[in-house]
Amino acid sequence: MWTLTTEYTDDPLALRHCSCNYDEAKASLLKYPFRLLDDDGGVYYEGLSDDDSSQEAFAPLDDFGEGYAGCVTIEYFRQGQWEPLLLELDDRLTTFPDPLQCSPQTSCISL
Repeated sequence: MWTLTTEYTDDPLALRHCSCNYDEAKASLLKYPFRLLDDDGGVYYEGLSDDDSSQEAFAPLDDFGEGYAGCVTIEYFRQGQWEPLLLELDDRLTTFPDPLQCSPQTSCISL
């Protein structure tokens, strides 16, 4: 759950944006300050979220920032400084079949 609290774009309607599951009765769960930035590092919006470390922490960027304002980065305020939220990739390696060992029953894509 998230909501915007501050806008720096001269768009007063932006402050009406929040997650679809936003519930004013649960607003006390919004403990994590975030901000949305464009590709030049300009801050467009600030807000509060109930998550700052899982995939759900990207929701303000995914649900609103990218499509509405062209934001490309979300940062969370942690230990006295703003830190970008980074996508953690799975450590497992993806293996592809050897195209030379494909049979008619196996489909192979050669890159």
